[in-house]
Amino acid sequence: AFMCQFHEPSRLVVGTKQTIRALSEKKVLELYIAEDADEFLKAKLLQAAGDVKIIYVPTMRELGGKCRIAVGTAVCAVLKQD
Repeated sequence: AFMCQFHEPSRLVVGTKQTIRALSEKKVLELYIAEDADEFLKAKLLQAAGDVKIIYVPTMRELGGKCRIAVGTAVCAVLKQD
């Protein structure tokens, strides 16, 4: 595992729609993208990310595990603290 679980699940957004919404509202601190996610989806996320720090995770399954969900996910975001 490249990194421990996320510490504060309350600051975590999982899934494409919610992540892109959070990016558009400039609320994202870090963006995690699975390397095996759909290329079109990754391009869309990179475009929305702007200057947000991006961390790549090898697989969707691994990223899902980091987010403590039973399924894989292409993307998740850690939100800035208010």
